Amino acid sequence: MAELDAQRPELTIPVQDYEQGVHASLGCSGCHSNVGEFPHEPVTPPQCSICHSEQSAEFDPSVHGQSLQSGRVGAARCQDCHGPTHAIRSASDPVSPASHQRLAETCGSCHGNATLMRQFQLPLFQPFESYSHSVHAKALAEGKNAANCADCHGAHAIFRATDNRSKVFRFQISETCGACHEGIYGAYQQSVHGQAIARGITGAAVCSDCHGEHAILSSSERDSPVYMANVSQQACSRCHADERLNERYNLPADRVRSYQQSYHGLAARAGSLRVANCASCHGVHNILPSSDPRSSIAPANLGATCGQCHPGAGTRFEIGPVHTLPESPAAGAIYWIRWFYLILIPLVLGAMFLHNLADFIQKARQRFAAQQNKPQLLRMTRNERWQHVLLLTSFFVLVISGFALKFPESFWARPFVVWEGQWPVRAWLHRLAGIVMIGAAALHLFYLWNNRDARRRWRLFLPRRTDWNEFWQRLGFNLGLRPSRPLLSEMSYVEKAEYWSVVWGTALMVVTGLVLWNNNLTLRYLSKWLLDVATVIHYYEAILATLAIAVWHFYSVIFDPDHYPMHWTWISGKTDAQHWQETRHPAESFAEQEQTTSQDPPAVP
Repeated sequence: MAELDAQRPELTIPVQDYEQGVHASLGCSGCHSNVGEFPHEPVTPPQCSICHSEQSAEFDPSVHGQSLQSGRVGAARCQDCHGPTHAIRSASDPVSPASHQRLAETCGSCHGNATLMRQFQLPLFQPFESYSHSVHAKALAEGKNAANCADCHGAHAIFRATDNRSKVFRFQISETCGACHEGIYGAYQQSVHGQAIARGITGAAVCSDCHGEHAILSSSERDSPVYMANVSQQACSRCHADERLNERYNLPADRVRSYQQSYHGLAARAGSLRVANCASCHGVHNILPSSDPRSSIAPANLGATCGQCHPGAGTRFEIGPVHTLPESPAAGAIYWIRWFYLILIPLVLGAMFLHNLADFIQKARQRFAAQQNKPQLLRMTRNERWQHVLLLTSFFVLVISGFALKFPESFWARPFVVWEGQWPVRAWLHRLAGIVMIGAAALHLFYLWNNRDARRRWRLFLPRRTDWNEFWQRLGFNLGLRPSRPLLSEMSYVEKAEYWSVVWGTALMVVTGLVLWNNNLTLRYLSKWLLDVATVIHYYEAILATLAIAVWHFYSVIFDPDHYPMHWTWISGKTDAQHWQETRHPAESFAEQEQTTSQDPPAVP
């Protein structure tokens, strides 16, 4: 046959494949009615329905059949699933694309095609890739008899999941899964979920809600939603933490939250695999309400259920309610104990705080007065101290109000976000603090421009080669590699690192903050990606600045044993002259510095 059509390649058929195919015994005329005539052009196309009427009757109303009849290009035809027309093998042949082992790959050739997915507006993208990681696909790869696409969706009578004729229609999913998992299906039918589905309750859980759809994993795999550590957080909470479902079906709204606050929930969230999860007490597929005497959480059975982990539980006294929240009035003694401590804790800690605050203030005053009686060097003028106060205040307001937007559920953010429903207090505080910081930066620049002595001291902040020498010498001394403590410059690498970090951070935060604040203007003239870039920079620069202040600056002015509990320079503007002479290079004598800086220049308004 191939030789007769050698000059007409388009009419050539693969003889060897044809002879090994399922239709070899039919001959050409079995599918092409006009091949008895010569020349037989055009050849009549085969009509599969003539022989396969039962399959055709299923295929025609299916989603594939309807698409084909409507003339949509790309709709699945018989040969798309069963193979080339002249090389069709039996589905029982492992070589056939419709064989049990290869069918998922065959379906994936279309359902993994992004162009076809968009063309037919199918919501699931690349289901074959998801299926290939599933427990079913892995079992097939091992030569076992496991579910493929046709087992769940059907072979020819494939319908959309929203069609009640579909095997994956919500009310038929459990029956479809039960075709293979008979014992589990029987238990599920008797469960509270199965009975609810039988009554037509759409919100009741079916197999795919807990196990997934295509990427169904074994319960022993960590990524599975029914893995021991994930059951409560992913499978059960998906429905039972949904306020709308709880309200619609009159379910208790506190079950998930009470579990999460219990020891079991806390340990499970920490990764424990031994602690009880929802399924440990309620069952897996045979979940029944506590009113059912067959239920593992029925009052008569609760002791035995808890006794699986806690031998002897409920032997003398009834276990009582399990899902108990401290704030629930039904909790009785727990409710009142909670309120007792909610009142007691603020009173006790408030009294302790006031006591220690008064003690700290008195001791700080004594330390401050003792320090002022010693010879002093002026390190910060009055104007510089005001600049520092403005920067300090605006910085902390910006940090708290900014991170409150990022972490609104945090307890420390609640005072800022509680007003968001009516007044954007947090947003305006953040912007006001930003304006104050910009003002502090402008005041600093004007101060440098207007004050010669300030400019002289500003030049001391410029980096020098000796900064590296001082750094390595100090590091060697701190590591015990040098016998004596090295002297630092008047403005050492410590002060320079702080100053230029503030300059860099302020400039970056001001620019990105203005871009985000004026987002409408930004979107009018610039691309959206600039907002995204500004957001990322603003957030991570805020983290860097906050941690740098906590780690670097706070050590220098608070936790450094030389200055603890505080370096008073930011308040008095002065430092201990003796300590200065012991730790700094004698660039200028104390008398000269005192003479040049003893008078505070007037603050710039």
